[in-house]
Amino acid sequence: MAYERLLGYNSNDVVGKMWFEFISCDRNSPDLCMKIKQQLDSAIRWEGFSYIKRKSGEQVGNLFRIFPILESGKVMNFIGIRRFTDQRQSEQKFAIESPSSNNQNEVSSPVSEVNNQAGTRRISNGFKERLHSITAQSQHSIYSMHNIFNEVVVLLSSIKAFQCPQQVYQIIDKACDMLKSSDKASHGISTFKEDDELIGELMDGLMTTSIPTNNEDDNRGRRRSTYYAASKSLLRSVSRVADDRHSISISPIPIAAAMHSSAVEIRRLLDGIFHWNFNVIKLEELTNKRPLLYAGLKIFQAFEVYAFLNTDAATFKNWLDVIELNYSAQNPYHNSTHAADVLQAAASLCRQEKIVEILDDMDVVSTLIAAAIHDLDHPGKTNSFLINSSHKLAILYNDVSVLENHHTALAFRLTFKDNTANIFQRVEKDEYRVLRQQIIDMVLATDMTKHFDYLNRFNDVIRRPSIDVSIGITGVKIYPVEFRTVVKRMLIKCCDVSNPTRPLDACIVWARRIAEEYFRQTDEEKARGLQVVMPVFDRAKCNLPKTQISFMNLFIINMMDSWNDFCPMEDLMHNLETNFEYWQQEESATKEKAGKVSHVT
Repeated sequence: MAYERLLGYNSNDVVGKMWFEFISCDRNSPDLCMKIKQQLDSAIRWEGFSYIKRKSGEQVGNLFRIFPILESGKVMNFIGIRRFTDQRQSEQKFAIESPSSNNQNEVSSPVSEVNNQAGTRRISNGFKERLHSITAQSQHSIYSMHNIFNEVVVLLSSIKAFQCPQQVYQIIDKACDMLKSSDKASHGISTFKEDDELIGELMDGLMTTSIPTNNEDDNRGRRRSTYYAASKSLLRSVSRVADDRHSISISPIPIAAAMHSSAVEIRRLLDGIFHWNFNVIKLEELTNKRPLLYAGLKIFQAFEVYAFLNTDAATFKNWLDVIELNYSAQNPYHNSTHAADVLQAAASLCRQEKIVEILDDMDVVSTLIAAAIHDLDHPGKTNSFLINSSHKLAILYNDVSVLENHHTALAFRLTFKDNTANIFQRVEKDEYRVLRQQIIDMVLATDMTKHFDYLNRFNDVIRRPSIDVSIGITGVKIYPVEFRTVVKRMLIKCCDVSNPTRPLDACIVWARRIAEEYFRQTDEEKARGLQVVMPVFDRAKCNLPKTQISFMNLFIINMMDSWNDFCPMEDLMHNLETNFEYWQQEESATKEKAGKVSHVT
């Protein structure tokens, strides 16, 4: 009960009261309540500095946000406290005039008030600086078009916490996508959105939770590459970033309860993120289609990517926001859930004993980043469709790995567009050049037109009788660059098409999603008079089990067998066998049903 600890009220004191009863203080400007009411009545949140009364009568100053939640035409209020180290600075930034400004020194610092009353941990200095920077900019930017887009998206997304018909959810998703598409061309989501209660609540937990491991290499420490040796002195406290605010519920709000419940479930689910059978579909559901952000925060922290890149959790959170925003939620398959799925698969493989021995830290960091961006801004159409339709991307990239080139180019362009989301800004030039090249190489390896070239190369390299391995000064094996490159390419390829190796329920979901995306392409090809590049994905006559069996026979089984020979994965191969048998049974049932219909006819 943060509210009770901070201000001394209990639930009986609060229930039935209006929000303005708690800010009706002589130290606030006379028209403050009216200004707040006007914004809330217009369904716009209010943000600013205000004094609030404790039960004892003492007046405490702090920075607040009040969110209007509309239910049955009435506004429900949600107040979040923002803490600052300097109360005067907070007041000046929001230009709140107080009739008792001469007595400001009588009120203690909001940070000390919250820490003393609620017993919370202080936030890291880096996070304070980030928060102060946001506050300084908010006076000028809060009403900008970019922020208006973000505010509307937040409000629309909050509606999904209520029980609504499925059609309403679909309309909300479509509206959010339209707003994001309008905004992303001019600016990515660069601010650390404190108004996202679930993200804020999870930040501290995600940054401090220990990650269980299947191996004992955590006890002896991960091997550091020559690049990492130069950054060992980097600040490591980023993994202990604490949430910088408390929340106060003035009245019962369904959305607050839903968020708390989801937060617990998300934390529990993320505890198993390195297991091959991790349920990313469930993560998609719990996070309202923001699985990449949550999975990314957990994974990048666990692999110490923040320290390697000399950045912090806030910057990485902003970067993940931008990346996830530029995955289309309208795509049934190539969306941010697929990106999160591939990232999780890559993280799982990178923790396998064989891979830990071969890859250095630069390899691992580039692999994880490549997995996160590998299908960025995917249009839901294949390269063949883009080429046949003379799409602008096909023209730009000369019909060569069109989508893969686009994914990487856009990822780097978005990363450098805003320093608050630039995870590379503190990386040395030489290191960045190598890192960038590795990321590009791996994303380009996901082009399925070159599948067999990469598979043959992998088989050739791993089956050599000997590999030229050197021993580093620490006694650790150092594998040749060529060998590590081939391994990384195959690793991300296996992750990209890992759906048939996931648990059966997930395998079925992914199969239906990719089929729907291909159905849409076929529909458009017919409508536009283009060549139909995948006739089997005609929604009127598609045999889904047959398409899955063919895909697994053609691309998956041989590749996964080779990978398993190189890096044994029992769960992966067990799932593959189970899923293949399932689709065979489904195909037999389909044939039997078709035979009966034919006989009756």
